[in-house]
Amino acid sequence: MTTNQYALHVAAHIRKMRPDLCLQACMFMAWRVAHLKESLPYGYYKFSYKKTNGEIRVAIGTTMTLLIPSAKRPKGIQKEEPNYATVAYYDFEKEEWRSFRTELFIE
Repeated sequence: MTTNQYALHVAAHIRKMRPDLCLQACMFMAWRVAHLKESLPYGYYKFSYKKTNGEIRVAIGTTMTLLIPSAKRPKGIQKEEPNYATVAYYDFEKEEWRSFRTELFIE
């Protein structure tokens, strides 16, 4: 799946979850989420999102295997369906895997 296709699916999800946002705002958020998700396997990044309890969470995360402690690395190769609702990442501060909902992404 291309980044463009992923971003369109994420925008549709955001629009469904946040009907208060115009389509342009949903697309803008979706492109930022797609860019982050595309970048995570190549290093660590600082980003923020709103937690479901309303707190703003600033995280430093990655999905790059070499940066994740061996005990926390994924085991084997998993074939999974694309998930447009959440983005998973390894959190360096918490030293655990975390995820956030795409409609709650800030930057």
